[in-house]
Amino acid sequence: MERIIVVEREDGLYTYKKQPADRDGAWGNPGPSCGVYDSPETAIAEARQRVWWLKAGMPDVG
Repeated sequence: MERIIVVEREDGLYTYKKQPADRDGAWGNPGPSCGVYDSPETAIAEARQRVWWLKAGMPDVG
């Protein structure tokens, strides 16, 4: 299991990171930044294009 998190950087721009879960469902450390974007919406849109399971139309979850 994996999720995408959007993070605001210190410079006010945004990035997204992939964050895996372990076998017990606890979230692990986020991976590296995946790009630099002007807004959280732009970061999400880019993640939807690059992450296969988001691109595949998986539903959003909180």
